[in-house]
Amino acid sequence: MNKAYLTSIAYVLGEQEHHYREAASFETVCRQYAMPDMAAVFGWGHYRRTEGTLTALAVESARRTLEQSGLKGSDIDAVVLCSSNFQSGLGQVPPYLTLLRELELERAFPIGVTWGDCTMLLAGLDIARAQVLAGLDNVLVLSVNRIEDEAYRFQHYALFSDGAASCLVTSRRGAGFEMLASQSLSGRESREGEKDADDAALYAQTHERLLRRQQLRTADLEQVLCSNVFLPVLKIKEGRLGIGASQLYLDNVARLGHCFSADSLINLQDYQARGVDGRAGLLMLTANATGLRSQLLLQRVLEA
Repeated sequence: MNKAYLTSIAYVLGEQEHHYREAASFETVCRQYAMPDMAAVFGWGHYRRTEGTLTALAVESARRTLEQSGLKGSDIDAVVLCSSNFQSGLGQVPPYLTLLRELELERAFPIGVTWGDCTMLLAGLDIARAQVLAGLDNVLVLSVNRIEDEAYRFQHYALFSDGAASCLVTSRRGAGFEMLASQSLSGRESREGEKDADDAALYAQTHERLLRRQQLRTADLEQVLCSNVFLPVLKIKEGRLGIGASQLYLDNVARLGHCFSADSLINLQDYQARGVDGRAGLLMLTANATGLRSQLLLQRVLEA
């Protein structure tokens, strides 16, 4: 039976680092939502901004992934690009052509994931996993986004950073993670457009279905890598699933901000960089958007 492995994680952030008070919408949003300037409470710190192109961010991150993997562009069977920024019209060069050329992806078929907001990358990883289980060897997965209008940089739930993240989903067992299972659901909010509706039931259903299928408990999870939204939002929404404070990776909320759908992958890379004690632990990636919830279960691979 085929298996799929997630390896060679890389990420690139915008070259400019800014303090949260520099965000154009900071004061307006704080007044509107009566949010006091209490950085430690909310997890406010810094954000990253780029003057470069989205394609440049994506290419740099993908190159790092290829270098880590030891593969060439010609070894890649498919590429899944997750972004809500890319647009092309008649008479324009499609962005995927530039990406394929720059990375020398000689035969990789490009697939774009544009719906789902901050769940896009986990959706892309699901697609890549399915492709590998169906017989492909190497699928490159990319997420890249940036804020186009600085008025939207600081929101009442997150401070956005520009950046890209990438990884390889492969049939080759090696250093990284086996992709065990996933679960994604939509809720009433996505159908009725209730942006701030209570999504507790959606979170619970997604979480419980995935764990039940794998015959696991929440306590079995070594770490949960989730979106870098503000700490009160994060702790409430993930905590009500029974996820303990020690299971949540929170280091990047203030350090990097919310990198759209790339957060959980970036956080996984940084969590791994801490060093592990030889455990074949279970890790959960999570992501959510209005009326959407996605979770991906991984198990650390200790040796090839």
